[in-house]
Amino acid sequence: MYTMPANGGAGISSGRRLGKGLSGSRRATGTMMENREACLAWINDIFGLDLEGAPQEARVGAGSAALGAQPVSFLGRGKKKKTGGDDAGGTDIDDTGSKGGKPPKDVTLKLTSETEAKQPSPRNRTKLGVGERVTLKLKPLSGDWVVAGGGSVNPAKGSKVVFTAPGAPGTCTVTVTAAGKTEQITFTVIGPSTVSMERRKIRHDAVGYPNAGFVARIFVGPDDVNFCKIGITEDDCPCVCTGYWADFNGIGHGANPDAVGLEQKVEKGMGTRMVGQDNIWSGYIDTRKLDDWTGTQTFNIPWNYSCDGNSARFTTVVHQVTTDAKGTSRATKGGASSGDCKLK
Repeated sequence: MYTMPANGGAGISSGRRLGKGLSGSRRATGTMMENREACLAWINDIFGLDLEGAPQEARVGAGSAALGAQPVSFLGRGKKKKTGGDDAGGTDIDDTGSKGGKPPKDVTLKLTSETEAKQPSPRNRTKLGVGERVTLKLKPLSGDWVVAGGGSVNPAKGSKVVFTAPGAPGTCTVTVTAAGKTEQITFTVIGPSTVSMERRKIRHDAVGYPNAGFVARIFVGPDDVNFCKIGITEDDCPCVCTGYWADFNGIGHGANPDAVGLEQKVEKGMGTRMVGQDNIWSGYIDTRKLDDWTGTQTFNIPWNYSCDGNSARFTTVVHQVTTDAKGTSRATKGGASSGDCKLK
């Protein structure tokens, strides 16, 4: 005869029939059962405890501990993740992927990246503009992330982080470690190198003197990355003039000292579009009428970019006006032109 521990758990009570699997004709009286084998089978079925073969005192002690002192083992607390399907093939893996301190042999890490900016494609590109942001995801585990070569990741631990490229060009490698395994991704970070303009409107004043100009959209290239995280400034510089325009010699072009930002839009063959527009105009010199209006004015304008505390000059943009003997003038800048503006 087997003695059940006091308060042996739900499902055993005086005067109630035993559940299916035990002899339906036998009854439990108080905490006593006459069929020891049936009782052991019931405990094994309900609580998952195999007491068969253990000494009698060990069985009672084990049963008491399982049903009283340590209910966690069967109440489902502190459960770990399972892999492998059923109980027989399952493997415990904690949040870092460890199995008893050893890397799981059956886990394959997958690292993916997607740029925050939707242009240009593809968004899994590894060539970035300075300051660009990229979302990195690790599956199926959480990992520890580090960066070499510049830039940052946030947060430093998890399955999803954001890499921010540095404000200066370079090569950056992001490494993630999980379950004793590592994955890497290397980014090539570049700064801007070109300025292109697209004419939107011609400006030509009918004042009886040569002049030409236009309003233009501005693009910063190359076009295979996004420069939405930078600011652009022009430096002032003196005009170099000849002929009709000689009176403007040495005059500055009135550069804006404040940095101008860029949008996320990237146009193929041009680059990332700047906020706002550029107004290019020659002005004019109110003087006597000439038989020969020939002359030129030229500004060699330094362009700079800034990003995350870094700043650098990246190109020189030429703003030029040419006028022929009849007074027909043409203004050019960044590859765009006013076209011929005839004297009026």
